[in-house]
Amino acid sequence: MKNRSLFPLILFILSCSFSFGQVETPQDTQKQITIDLPVVSQEDSLKAAKAREEELKAVNDSITDAFQFPKFKVEGDSIIPVDKPNPDIENMINFAKRFLGTPYHWGGTTPSGFDCSGFIYYIMGNFGIPMVRTSFSMSEMGRIVKLSEARPGDLMFFKGRNVNSSTVGHVGIVSEVNENGIFIIHASSSRGVVIENFKTSRYLIPRFLKVKRLDYGEK
Repeated sequence: MKNRSLFPLILFILSCSFSFGQVETPQDTQKQITIDLPVVSQEDSLKAAKAREEELKAVNDSITDAFQFPKFKVEGDSIIPVDKPNPDIENMINFAKRFLGTPYHWGGTTPSGFDCSGFIYYIMGNFGIPMVRTSFSMSEMGRIVKLSEARPGDLMFFKGRNVNSSTVGHVGIVSEVNENGIFIIHASSSRGVVIENFKTSRYLIPRFLKVKRLDYGEK
């Protein structure tokens, strides 16, 4: 008798347990994610490409003009170079050449390692020429000269690694100019202090920005 009275109670408990274990899961809802990207029109793309083409053409024209040799003039019965060598600048260039092969070191200003502006800073300092420390600040010194008028002692300024930048990020000093090119000595981040022909450099040509001439006390 007792067993029969307990049977409905057991059924009730089991049915409650079963119902409690059923968890209703809401249906998954799909969320659409949208990303707003800048829309560049075909006209804007063509304008940017045209501007880049004109920039490269201007650089190419400057380079072509720079190598119209010989650079001589006639004085009486004599033919002399337009730019007479400056003994002080020659000494400075020869001094700079002593450090060919010195490794590149970011922030370096000593013969144990140079970065590009640190090399110029050190060379100029040894000849009593006060200099600022960075290539960007150096580019604000002196006066601009045409690429075709570059000569030993001039500073040449370039963009850094980003060829699309317009900011000075590298500097070298002109060591020689002749019919074969404009040679600069500079501290390369990959090769250390080297002499490089700007005319044949795939890296430097598209990064060229300007040439500056400092006052070396020339008369």
